[in-house]
Amino acid sequence: MIDVELLRKNPQDFQESLKNRFIKTDYIEQFLGVDKKWREIITLTDQLRAQKKDLSTDFNTAQTNQEKIKNISAQISTKEKELANLEKQRKEFLSRIPNLLSKDVPIGEGETANTVIKKIGEDRQVEGISHDQLMTKLGWLNTEAAANTTGARFRYLLSEAASTHLKLVSKAQQFAINKGFVPVITPVMAKSNLLEAGGFFPDGEEDTFKVDEDLYLSGTSEYLLVGLYAGKTLKAEDLPIRLVGFSTCFRKEAGSYGKDTKGMFRVHQFDKVEMVSICKKEDSEKEHQFLLSMQEEFVSSLNLPFQVVLIGSGDTEKKAIKRYDIETWFPGQNKHRETHSVSNCTDYQSRSLGIKVKKVDATEFAHTLNGTLYTERTLLALIENNQTPDGKVNLPND
Repeated sequence: MIDVELLRKNPQDFQESLKNRFIKTDYIEQFLGVDKKWREIITLTDQLRAQKKDLSTDFNTAQTNQEKIKNISAQISTKEKELANLEKQRKEFLSRIPNLLSKDVPIGEGETANTVIKKIGEDRQVEGISHDQLMTKLGWLNTEAAANTTGARFRYLLSEAASTHLKLVSKAQQFAINKGFVPVITPVMAKSNLLEAGGFFPDGEEDTFKVDEDLYLSGTSEYLLVGLYAGKTLKAEDLPIRLVGFSTCFRKEAGSYGKDTKGMFRVHQFDKVEMVSICKKEDSEKEHQFLLSMQEEFVSSLNLPFQVVLIGSGDTEKKAIKRYDIETWFPGQNKHRETHSVSNCTDYQSRSLGIKVKKVDATEFAHTLNGTLYTERTLLALIENNQTPDGKVNLPND
């Protein structure tokens, strides 16, 4: 969540950020109105408690003021109910207010302001067959059987594709470990309070599979990795903490019906290797660039052509102040498609989760960042970019 004190002092900055994100709501006014009333009632309740205490200094005083104490107790009870209701409203409005955008994020609605900032590698395969056609023909992909056993947008990954996928998962993890990241295998389920603190709920709830009353299948290991340090105060000299997580992820892909229905590009279940960094406030921009460089180096090691995109204001998720995407070339689709993203969430998640940094002269909230290192989309790009005219695929051996 955002810094409430900052919102109270500079509501105009948050209004401008909402405007630049093309979010038309009055959440800020609603929050500030409820927040003002909440603070007023807290003051009144504290005054009532003080009065009750003064009337109960000893047994005789309490006996003399029984009726007054009873009346004040009833008022306190009423005020506490009001506070609970107002606190619920505060939390709801606050959860809807996004992080302040970085000043260098291009402004534009939807994807219109997404800006290519560099291209790496040559698009050696200018055209070709899509991954689903190639893989189905080669016996590497079976979505029909998956539809019968499980449902639409699931897959059986077989043979060389399955072996290569496992190799790439291992390669990505080892690549990160060699750079000083700590490997983590996370749970695949999370509670709603973690999803809320991570900035995924309430907006992303419709895209999340619910397992139990308060348990959800995770769509990314990001918030589970960050949650590993919930409630902890870290030493400044121990930062950054860099984690590389592996998990199977699940998403409903709500709102994407009719898009990428063939093959594996947009499915309900996929494996993901995710990077997370927890760092000091003053280092988060540098850390953002470092995580991006990790992605660039890894994708380049696979000899895949790609472009780096600075995501515009209308397409940046609410928890992030800035995000980059790597879009890898897909000759079967004749375009670049997103395979990686990397976001700087500053203190949006750590404030909710209570992750702090102890410095010599102060304690402050840590900054958190996250970035994809590998998903099956990279495998699909590898298959499309290594196809041959006779419909075969020369997958790398290493």
